[in-house]
This record gives sequence, C-alpha cells and structure tokens, in this order.
Amino acid sequence: MCFFLVLAVFNPVFKKYDYGAEFPLVLILGLSLPFLVVNYLKSERAFLEKFFLSIFTGFVIISFITSSTKNIGLSEVLAFISAVTVYLAFAHTRVDFVQRFLRFLAIICTFSVIAGYFIYLTQPEVRMFGPFFNILKHNNVWPNAFALFLLMTWPSFLIVHKKWDIRVAAILGIILSGLLLTYSRGALIAFTGQVFLIFVYFIKRISFKNIGLIIFTAILAVGLFLGANQIRAMQYQTLDVEKKLTFQNGENLTSKQERIDFWEGAIELIKEKPLLGYGPFSFRYAYNSHQPLLLESSDHPHDLFLKIGAENGLIALFGFLGFLITLFFTVVKRFKKLSKENRVLVYLMGISVVGSISHNMIDYNFNFIANLLILFILMALIRSVCVIKRHAEKLSSPALSKNFDSPVRLVHCESKFFCRLVSDNFSACLRLISHYLLFIFSILIAILALYEGALWTLSYVSNGDYLKYSLYPRNFYLSSAEESIKTGDFSKAMENIDRQISLNKLDPQAFYLRGVVYCKKESKYYNLEFCKTNLGTAIKLNPLNDLAYYMGYLKTIDDNNITPQDKKILIKIFEILPKYFIMAQQNTHFTAYTGNVEIASEITDLLKNYMKKDDWNSIDQERTKMLKDAQNLRGNKQF
Repeated sequence: MCFFLVLAVFNPVFKKYDYGAEFPLVLILGLSLPFLVVNYLKSERAFLEKFFLSIFTGFVIISFITSSTKNIGLSEVLAFISAVTVYLAFAHTRVDFVQRFLRFLAIICTFSVIAGYFIYLTQPEVRMFGPFFNILKHNNVWPNAFALFLLMTWPSFLIVHKKWDIRVAAILGIILSGLLLTYSRGALIAFTGQVFLIFVYFIKRISFKNIGLIIFTAILAVGLFLGANQIRAMQYQTLDVEKKLTFQNGENLTSKQERIDFWEGAIELIKEKPLLGYGPFSFRYAYNSHQPLLLESSDHPHDLFLKIGAENGLIALFGFLGFLITLFFTVVKRFKKLSKENRVLVYLMGISVVGSISHNMIDYNFNFIANLLILFILMALIRSVCVIKRHAEKLSSPALSKNFDSPVRLVHCESKFFCRLVSDNFSACLRLISHYLLFIFSILIAILALYEGALWTLSYVSNGDYLKYSLYPRNFYLSSAEESIKTGDFSKAMENIDRQISLNKLDPQAFYLRGVVYCKKESKYYNLEFCKTNLGTAIKLNPLNDLAYYMGYLKTIDDNNITPQDKKILIKIFEILPKYFIMAQQNTHFTAYTGNVEIASEITDLLKNYMKKDDWNSIDQERTKMLKDAQNLRGNKQF
C-alpha cells in the first residue's frame, strides 16, 4: 500500500482519476482488493458502519447504471469502492502498522514539499503545486490538491516525533511554508482550525520550550515563504499576498463567487434528480447549462457532500453521512477507555481527517487517488485503535454444576445458556457471511479491473477499437468520429456520434460533431437546418466554455437571411468575446494554454461583417494583445 501511495503521489503523468488520467492506478488498486479483505474475517461487529457504507457504495453503483454520463463514471465508482474496501479491511481489527504508516506519511510529505520548491522556483506558475501536476499537459497543475495532501499529512509529524526538538521544528516549518506557497485560502482556513483544535487539547501540556519551538516553526515557515518569493521574483511573477487573501487580485469572480455559483448549481441539480443524481462525474456536464459566468466550469461543485448529492443522489449522501456520524460517535464513546498514548494518536489522526473534510467542503480534491486513499486509511486506523479486544469466553453448560436448588432454576439457566450460544454463533455466522460476500465482491471488482486494464492496454499498443467493449470509453467514440470526419467516412462518424450520445446525453461535443457532419456539403447527411439545430444544442448544453461551438454556428449564418436564433447567437458572442480576451491575458483557469485562444481570434474575423469598423478595430487590437500574451505564457512553460 505504501508503494502504491508513493507511485500515486510522485508519478508525473497519472493524476486525477475522475477524468481518466489516473485510471491505471485505480485499476491497480482494484486488483489488490481481494488480498486486502483477508483481514476482514478478524473484525469486530460494526453493523451500522457497514450498513451505511453498503448504502453509499450500492447507490454509487446504481447511480452509474442510471447515469446520464455513462461514458466517464466508472473510474470514480471503482475509486470509491476501493477506498471503502480498504477501510473495511483494516478498520474493525487491531492493526500493528499505525506508527509505521504515519512515519511513512511524514516522509512523503517532506519529499513532496522539497519537489514543490524545486518546481516553484523554476516554473512560471504562481502557486506551489508539489508533485500534483501532469507533465504532458500545460494547464494540469493542482495547487489546491497539494494543499489538501499537506493538510492530511502534516499532523503525522506530531505523532511520530513525540518529543519536539529543533530538527523536528525545522522540518515542520519547511512543510508549513509549502502550505503557505499553495496560496490556498480554503486550506489555510482548515489549517487554522486544525491548529486551534490541537491547542485546545494540548494546552495543559505546552511548556515554555514548546512555545519557543512553535514560534521558531512559524518564523521559519514565514521566512521561507517570503524568501522563496524573493528568489522567484527575479525571474517570474509572484502573487500579492494581501490582495490574494482579500480577493483583490482579480479572483473575486474566479474563486469566491464561483464557489457560490457551484453550490447553488449543485442544489439545483439535486432538485432535478434527487434520488439517484446525474451519475458519477456528471457535474462537469450537467452544470454547464446552469453556469452563469464565462469559463466558470468545474469538474465538481467544490463541496464533497453536494457532489455526492448531485451526482449519486440523496440516498447515497444519506449513507455517507450516516457512516461518518456512526464512526464519530463510536470513537467518542470509546475515547476515554483508550490509553493516554492511543488517545493522542486518535486525536491527531482525527485532526487530519477533520481538516481534509472541512477543506473539501469548499474545494473538492478527493478526485486524486492518493488523497482519497489517505483519507479512508486514516479513518480506518482511527477506528482500528478503538477496537475493543474481545477474548473468547469458555462456555460450559450449567448442567455440569451441582449448585442448583431446583429443576426450575436449572432449566432457566440452561435456556439462557442455549440462547447465548445461539446468539454468539449467529453473530459469528453473520460476520463469516459478510466476509465472504465482501471477498466475492472484491474478486468481481478485481476481475472488472483486469478486464478494463486489458482493454486499456490493448488500445494503446495496437490500433484496434478495443475501447468499444469498455464500460469506460470516455471520449473514444468522439475521437473515432473526428477521425472519420477527416477521412470523409461520414456514415461511420454518425454511427460513433450516435453511440456517444446514447451514453452521454449531456455531451455538447457530440452534438457539435453531429452538426459538423450535417454541415458538410459533400456528406450524404448534408442538411443546413439540422446542422444549425445540433450546433445550437451544443451551445445550449455548454454556452460559456468552448468557443468552437460559436465559431461553427457563425460559419452557417446567411448574411441575407439572419434568423431570430442567429441574432441570439450573435448577441451572445458579442457579449462573450471582449470578456474572453481579458481572461486569456490573465490566464484565468489556464485558458491561455487552450485552443480557445486561436478560436477567439478566428471568431474576431468572422464578426467583421456584423460590426462597425471602429468597433471591430478596437476588438482586433485586443485580439492581437491576447495572442501575444498567450504565446508568452506558452513560451515560458517548460513542461
């Protein structure tokens, strides 16, 4: 498991499982599940936890079966199931690797910050993101995910180093400076809460020496933060801390307001499909039509619970909340019975869990398998420490005793003995049955992972269409359709497009490509009305993110016969284009690295006939500046 986490954290390509890049790691984890559930047979009774987790995972699976976006949800389903299985494997039995695992977390936390410093000082991105990036794609860096990783791992230093000294304080200062350099406001709020909870619990144990070390840690963290920015400023842009913290750096709409919009959008989606949701990882499609601001798209609603509610339904959310509440009350109930050392252990691991969940109520980053797995492992270890050791009692029949003064008393005691024997055996049988059910389920998941892994491997090493047999084709049919359009095989293109739409009715790209086929005069499907209808549907499904849909529609407009629908599209693009130029220059949401830049430039030329000369010249100047700034940003990017 430790090797897997090292791979998940430090590999530079397979990151973020929901959209597919981390799918190979999810498959590897799925293959390991049968080997993990061996521990489950030794577990104590925990009916409510298992009941609520069964509801959660069951309705995650059902939401995938009924999903509006079946082509993309499997990776998230497997990730959730794997994380829950890991929890069940270790949570209800005493494990002996708690300290070793926490020491491991402290080590990878340290090395991740060291890697983060190297990248921060040599790359143009203005926030530290550690090893949370995809080296193959310029815009795939995730500082908030790195901040979450640090929130979950830094308390492990307080556990494995029971006595503070200058060395531990220095290492912790380096770690916390990395957290500061992520500029994640949500993470800093969660970190403040963590520090407060630690202070409340340990206030009576804090000595003057500890106060001095705490001050040293804080000074070192702030000093490294300022020093790193001074060094970086010699070559690259740095963020203004005051403006960042007070939302005065142009992020008022791209951070604070966006989150409010995401939350409100998620609530609307829950109202539309309350029982089963839109399906795993459907928010990125379902939200687009509710989106109020340009480029305000998101893969998730920036809230763990709203995400589950919108994508998997309220029943799944009920199961997940029920599990968390049951776990919390079980730990609280048994907390005082633990040894002093174990109370500290449980409390500090709880700090990690509380910090991570609170952070994910304003910014969801459990879509990285390392973060999700660490969360469930920490919860499992907390629960494991709280397991009550049950020693087997030697049962003997009352009939063997001769201290009964009447046959009635003997019969009464024999009856109690029989009921106890049946009860204990029945409970043991239930645990045995649940173990085998979990084992069979884990084998089925492993078989599915092996099957999907084989298809994924074959699709990469050969030119065969193996992904058409997959439950996780992602954009396979769209890619095939695009290739068919290029080669002029429009029948095959339409076949693939129809298949994509049958899997994902919310995919604007599928309707866009269908419109492209209908627009081709050399195609037997040529129909200008159908072309504009499908392009209009693409715009309706995703009106504020992909400018290609507008460009495609603008090319179909007849200047001599402008329809009411054409006017609506023109008004919309006149409104969008100037805003996009500004966003591209600021590289909002890394849009300067995307094809929207060149498409916006081409749209500018298409609008020339619909604008006054002076107005168009002004737009043209903005276009030129945008292209220059975007090229500079791309030129500074080294990976």
